[in-house]
Amino acid sequence: MEKFKEILKGKITERVTDGEVIFNSVMKNNGLVSEEVMIPRKDESMIPMVRLESYFEQYKNGRNIDDIAVEIIEILMSHRQKENFDLQKLLSDENIKENVYFRIINKKRNKELLKDVPHMTYESLAMIIAINVNNLVKDEDEGEASIVIHNIHMERLHYTKEELFAFAKQNTPRLFPVWRKSLQELFPTLPPCEAVENTLVLTNQSKLYGAGTIFYKDVLRETAEILRADRLVILPSSIHEVLVLKQNTDSESKFYREMVQNVNYEAVRRDEVLDDTYYLYDKKTDRIKVC
Repeated sequence: MEKFKEILKGKITERVTDGEVIFNSVMKNNGLVSEEVMIPRKDESMIPMVRLESYFEQYKNGRNIDDIAVEIIEILMSHRQKENFDLQKLLSDENIKENVYFRIINKKRNKELLKDVPHMTYESLAMIIAINVNNLVKDEDEGEASIVIHNIHMERLHYTKEELFAFAKQNTPRLFPVWRKSLQELFPTLPPCEAVENTLVLTNQSKLYGAGTIFYKDVLRETAEILRADRLVILPSSIHEVLVLKQNTDSESKFYREMVQNVNYEAVRRDEVLDDTYYLYDKKTDRIKVC
Protein backbone atom coordinates (compact mmCIF):
# COMPACT_ATOMS: atom_id res chain seq x y z
CA MET A 1 0.00 0.00 0.00
CA GLU A 2 2.80 2.47 0.85
CA LYS A 3 4.51 2.02 -2.53
CA PHE A 4 1.14 2.38 -4.26
CA LYS A 5 0.47 5.64 -2.39
CA GLU A 6 3.88 7.01 -3.30
CA ILE A 7 3.36 6.35 -7.02
CA LEU A 8 -0.24 7.60 -6.91
CA LYS A 9 0.81 10.86 -5.23
CA GLY A 10 3.25 11.55 -8.05
CA LYS A 11 0.65 10.86 -10.74
CA ILE A 12 -1.97 13.10 -9.09
CA THR A 13 0.58 15.89 -8.46
CA GLU A 14 1.44 15.90 -12.17
CA ARG A 15 -2.19 16.75 -12.97
CA VAL A 16 -3.32 18.92 -10.03
CA THR A 17 -1.52 22.15 -9.11
CA ASP A 18 -3.94 23.89 -6.73
CA GLY A 19 -3.50 21.68 -3.69
CA GLU A 20 -1.23 19.22 -1.90
CA VAL A 21 -2.00 15.49 -2.11
CA ILE A 22 -2.48 14.18 1.44
CA PHE A 23 -3.13 10.63 2.64
CA ASN A 24 -5.04 9.95 5.82
CA SER A 25 -5.79 6.83 7.89
CA VAL A 26 -9.39 6.97 9.17
CA MET A 27 -10.84 4.75 11.91
CA LYS A 28 -13.98 3.03 10.60
CA ASN A 29 -16.54 0.72 12.19
CA ASN A 30 -15.37 -2.43 14.04
CA GLY A 31 -11.76 -1.31 14.36
CA LEU A 32 -11.03 -1.24 10.63
CA VAL A 33 -8.81 1.52 9.26
CA SER A 34 -9.45 3.07 5.85
CA GLU A 35 -6.68 4.67 3.78
CA GLU A 36 -7.98 7.81 2.08
CA VAL A 37 -6.62 10.52 -0.21
CA MET A 38 -7.59 14.20 -0.36
CA ILE A 39 -6.42 17.43 -1.98
CA PRO A 40 -7.34 20.22 0.46
CA ARG A 41 -7.55 23.88 -0.56
CA LYS A 42 -7.54 26.90 1.74
CA ASP A 43 -11.03 28.03 0.68
CA GLU A 44 -12.74 24.72 1.49
CA SER A 45 -14.84 24.21 4.60
CA MET A 46 -15.31 20.49 3.91
CA ILE A 47 -12.65 18.37 2.22
CA PRO A 48 -13.79 15.42 0.07
CA MET A 49 -11.82 12.18 0.39
CA VAL A 50 -11.60 8.97 -1.64
CA ARG A 51 -11.03 5.55 -0.09
CA LEU A 52 -8.06 3.72 -1.58
CA GLU A 53 -8.64 0.06 -0.75
CA SER A 54 -10.54 -0.85 -3.93
CA TYR A 55 -8.08 1.09 -6.10
CA PHE A 56 -5.16 -0.70 -4.47
CA GLU A 57 -6.76 -4.04 -5.36
CA GLN A 58 -7.32 -2.87 -8.94
CA TYR A 59 -3.67 -1.78 -9.14
CA LYS A 60 -2.49 -5.19 -7.89
CA ASN A 61 -4.71 -6.80 -10.54
CA GLY A 62 -3.01 -4.83 -13.31
CA ARG A 63 -5.01 -1.62 -13.75
CA ASN A 64 -2.92 1.27 -15.05
CA ILE A 65 -1.95 3.72 -12.28
CA ASP A 66 -2.58 6.71 -14.58
CA ASP A 67 -6.20 5.59 -15.08
CA ILE A 68 -6.62 5.28 -11.32
CA ALA A 69 -5.16 8.75 -10.72
CA VAL A 70 -7.46 10.36 -13.31
CA GLU A 71 -10.54 8.68 -11.86
CA ILE A 72 -9.69 9.76 -8.30
CA ILE A 73 -9.11 13.34 -9.43
CA GLU A 74 -12.49 13.37 -11.23
CA ILE A 75 -14.26 12.11 -8.12
CA LEU A 76 -12.55 14.64 -5.85
CA MET A 77 -13.27 17.53 -8.20
CA SER A 78 -16.95 16.61 -8.57
CA HIS A 79 -17.42 16.27 -4.81
CA ARG A 80 -15.51 19.49 -4.22
CA GLN A 81 -18.41 21.47 -5.69
CA LYS A 82 -21.09 19.48 -3.88
CA GLU A 83 -19.50 19.47 -0.43
CA ASN A 84 -18.16 23.01 -0.23
CA PHE A 85 -20.97 24.21 2.02
CA ASP A 86 -20.94 26.53 4.99
CA LEU A 87 -19.33 24.79 7.98
CA GLN A 88 -20.72 27.48 10.26
CA LYS A 89 -24.22 26.63 9.09
CA LEU A 90 -23.54 22.91 9.53
CA LEU A 91 -22.58 23.43 13.18
CA SER A 92 -25.23 26.04 13.93
CA ASP A 93 -27.45 25.38 16.94
CA GLU A 94 -30.56 25.11 14.77
CA ASN A 95 -29.03 22.66 12.29
CA ILE A 96 -27.58 20.48 15.03
CA LYS A 97 -30.85 20.37 16.95
CA GLU A 98 -32.84 19.30 13.87
CA ASN A 99 -30.35 17.00 12.13
CA VAL A 100 -28.36 14.95 14.63
CA TYR A 101 -29.29 11.28 14.66
CA PHE A 102 -27.98 8.07 16.20
CA ARG A 103 -26.39 4.87 14.92
CA ILE A 104 -25.74 1.67 16.85
CA ILE A 105 -22.45 -0.23 16.64
CA ASN A 106 -20.74 -2.99 18.59
CA LYS A 107 -19.09 -1.77 21.79
CA LYS A 108 -16.28 -4.34 22.01
CA ARG A 109 -15.30 -4.13 18.33
CA ASN A 110 -15.09 -0.33 18.46
CA LYS A 111 -13.04 0.32 21.59
CA GLU A 112 -10.63 2.69 19.83
CA LEU A 113 -13.34 4.61 17.97
CA LEU A 114 -15.38 5.07 21.15
CA LYS A 115 -12.42 6.80 22.81
CA ASP A 116 -12.81 9.58 20.27
CA VAL A 117 -16.60 10.00 19.93
CA PRO A 118 -19.44 10.88 22.33
CA HIS A 119 -21.43 7.72 22.94
CA MET A 120 -23.86 5.85 25.15
CA THR A 121 -23.70 2.11 25.83
CA TYR A 122 -26.37 -0.56 26.17
CA GLU A 123 -24.96 -3.97 27.09
CA SER A 124 -22.89 -5.08 24.05
CA LEU A 125 -23.94 -2.11 21.93
CA ALA A 126 -22.89 1.52 21.67
CA MET A 127 -24.90 4.43 20.33
CA ILE A 128 -23.03 7.21 18.53
CA ILE A 129 -24.32 10.39 16.90
CA ALA A 130 -23.91 11.88 13.45
CA ILE A 131 -25.12 14.98 11.64
CA ASN A 132 -27.35 14.43 8.63
CA VAL A 133 -26.14 16.89 5.97
CA ASN A 134 -28.51 15.95 3.16
CA ASN A 135 -30.24 19.28 3.68
CA LEU A 136 -26.94 21.04 2.85
CA VAL A 137 -25.74 18.67 0.10
CA LYS A 138 -28.76 18.32 -2.11
CA ASP A 139 -27.91 15.52 -4.50
CA GLU A 140 -30.27 12.59 -4.89
CA ASP A 141 -27.49 10.40 -6.28
CA GLU A 142 -25.30 10.75 -3.19
CA GLY A 143 -27.44 8.68 -0.81
CA GLU A 144 -26.90 9.46 2.85
CA ALA A 145 -24.51 12.34 3.51
CA SER A 146 -23.44 12.56 7.14
CA ILE A 147 -20.62 13.35 9.55
CA VAL A 148 -20.03 11.41 12.77
CA ILE A 149 -19.61 13.75 15.73
CA HIS A 150 -16.21 13.39 17.42
CA ASN A 151 -15.03 14.78 20.74
CA ILE A 152 -13.17 17.56 18.91
CA HIS A 153 -16.49 18.80 17.47
CA MET A 154 -17.96 19.16 20.96
CA GLU A 155 -15.70 22.15 21.56
CA ARG A 156 -17.60 24.06 18.86
CA LEU A 157 -21.10 22.98 19.86
CA HIS A 158 -23.33 24.69 22.40
CA TYR A 159 -25.00 21.48 23.55
CA THR A 160 -24.01 18.83 26.06
CA LYS A 161 -23.68 15.16 25.13
CA GLU A 162 -26.95 14.43 26.92
CA GLU A 163 -28.78 17.12 24.94
CA LEU A 164 -27.38 15.81 21.65
CA PHE A 165 -28.60 12.29 22.37
CA ALA A 166 -32.01 13.62 23.36
CA PHE A 167 -32.24 15.43 20.00
CA ALA A 168 -30.95 12.34 18.18
CA LYS A 169 -33.60 10.06 19.70
CA GLN A 170 -36.28 12.48 18.53
CA ASN A 171 -34.81 13.08 15.08
CA THR A 172 -33.77 9.61 13.96
CA PRO A 173 -37.27 8.14 13.44
CA ARG A 174 -38.24 11.30 11.52
CA LEU A 175 -35.13 11.46 9.35
CA PHE A 176 -35.00 7.69 8.78
CA PRO A 177 -38.52 6.22 9.18
CA VAL A 178 -38.89 2.57 10.05
CA TRP A 179 -39.24 -0.02 7.24
CA ARG A 180 -40.71 -3.41 8.17
CA LYS A 181 -41.52 -6.31 5.83
CA SER A 182 -41.96 -10.07 6.21
CA LEU A 183 -39.65 -12.50 4.44
CA GLN A 184 -42.70 -13.71 2.55
CA GLU A 185 -43.32 -10.20 1.19
CA LEU A 186 -39.68 -9.75 0.24
CA PHE A 187 -39.26 -13.20 -1.29
CA PRO A 188 -42.66 -14.31 -2.58
CA THR A 189 -41.13 -17.33 -4.35
CA LEU A 190 -40.12 -18.88 -1.02
CA PRO A 191 -42.29 -21.86 -0.05
CA PRO A 192 -44.95 -20.61 2.39
CA CYS A 193 -44.33 -21.71 5.95
CA GLU A 194 -44.79 -20.30 9.44
CA ALA A 195 -41.10 -19.36 9.82
CA VAL A 196 -41.07 -17.35 6.58
CA GLU A 197 -44.40 -15.66 7.21
CA ASN A 198 -43.55 -14.77 10.81
CA THR A 199 -40.03 -13.41 10.32
CA LEU A 200 -39.85 -9.67 9.77
CA VAL A 201 -36.99 -7.59 8.39
CA LEU A 202 -36.58 -4.39 10.37
CA THR A 203 -34.56 -1.46 9.04
CA ASN A 204 -35.15 2.15 7.96
CA GLN A 205 -36.26 3.51 4.60
CA SER A 206 -32.71 4.40 3.57
CA LYS A 207 -31.51 0.83 4.42
CA LEU A 208 -28.44 2.40 6.06
CA TYR A 209 -27.71 1.91 9.77
CA GLY A 210 -31.23 0.55 10.08
CA ALA A 211 -30.47 -1.78 12.99
CA GLY A 212 -30.97 1.28 15.19
CA THR A 213 -34.72 1.03 14.60
CA ILE A 214 -34.89 -1.44 17.50
CA PHE A 215 -34.46 1.61 19.74
CA TYR A 216 -37.23 3.63 18.10
CA LYS A 217 -40.11 4.30 20.48
CA ASP A 218 -42.85 1.61 20.22
CA VAL A 219 -41.37 -0.10 17.14
CA LEU A 220 -40.67 -3.41 18.89
CA ARG A 221 -43.96 -3.28 20.77
CA GLU A 222 -45.80 -2.81 17.47
CA THR A 223 -43.76 -5.61 15.92
CA ALA A 224 -44.70 -7.93 18.79
CA GLU A 225 -48.36 -7.12 18.19
CA ILE A 226 -48.00 -7.86 14.47
CA LEU A 227 -46.45 -11.25 15.29
CA ARG A 228 -48.87 -11.86 18.19
CA ALA A 229 -45.94 -12.49 20.49
CA ASP A 230 -45.06 -11.64 24.09
CA ARG A 231 -41.34 -12.09 23.43
CA LEU A 232 -39.30 -11.50 20.30
CA VAL A 233 -36.00 -12.87 19.08
CA ILE A 234 -33.89 -10.23 17.33
CA LEU A 235 -31.15 -11.47 15.00
CA PRO A 236 -28.67 -8.70 14.08
CA SER A 237 -28.06 -9.25 10.36
CA SER A 238 -25.73 -6.23 10.24
CA ILE A 239 -25.53 -2.60 11.33
CA HIS A 240 -28.11 -1.97 8.59
CA GLU A 241 -30.92 -4.37 9.51
CA VAL A 242 -32.20 -7.02 11.91
CA LEU A 243 -34.51 -10.02 11.60
CA VAL A 244 -37.31 -10.26 14.16
CA LEU A 245 -39.33 -13.39 14.97
CA LYS A 246 -41.51 -14.78 17.71
CA GLN A 247 -39.72 -16.63 20.49
CA ASN A 248 -41.08 -20.13 20.86
CA THR A 249 -38.82 -21.82 23.43
CA ASP A 250 -35.71 -20.99 25.45
CA SER A 251 -33.98 -24.10 24.10
CA GLU A 252 -33.27 -22.40 20.76
CA SER A 253 -30.63 -20.03 22.17
CA LYS A 254 -27.61 -21.98 20.90
CA PHE A 255 -29.18 -22.25 17.45
CA TYR A 256 -29.78 -18.48 17.21
CA ARG A 257 -26.27 -17.59 18.39
CA GLU A 258 -24.64 -19.97 15.92
CA MET A 259 -26.86 -18.68 13.12
CA VAL A 260 -25.77 -15.08 13.73
CA GLN A 261 -22.09 -16.03 13.95
CA ASN A 262 -22.23 -18.12 10.76
CA VAL A 263 -23.93 -15.34 8.80
CA ASN A 264 -21.39 -12.80 10.09
CA TYR A 265 -18.54 -15.03 8.95
CA GLU A 266 -19.94 -15.99 5.55
CA ALA A 267 -22.09 -13.11 4.34
CA VAL A 268 -21.45 -9.83 6.20
CA ARG A 269 -18.60 -7.40 5.57
CA ARG A 270 -16.33 -7.01 8.58
CA ASP A 271 -17.13 -3.31 8.93
CA GLU A 272 -20.89 -4.03 8.87
CA VAL A 273 -21.08 -6.70 11.61
CA LEU A 274 -23.22 -5.57 14.53
CA ASP A 275 -22.95 -8.42 17.02
CA ASP A 276 -22.08 -12.11 17.46
CA THR A 277 -25.17 -12.97 19.44
CA TYR A 278 -28.92 -12.34 19.46
CA TYR A 279 -31.29 -10.22 21.54
CA LEU A 280 -34.60 -10.86 23.27
CA TYR A 281 -37.38 -8.29 23.56
CA ASP A 282 -39.99 -8.62 26.30
CA LYS A 283 -43.24 -6.86 25.47
CA LYS A 284 -44.32 -6.73 29.12
CA THR A 285 -41.23 -4.85 30.30
CA ASP A 286 -40.56 -3.14 26.93
CA ARG A 287 -36.87 -4.01 27.33
CA ILE A 288 -34.18 -5.58 25.13
CA LYS A 289 -31.81 -8.16 26.58
CA VAL A 290 -28.56 -9.17 24.89
CA CYS A 291 -28.14 -12.95 25.15
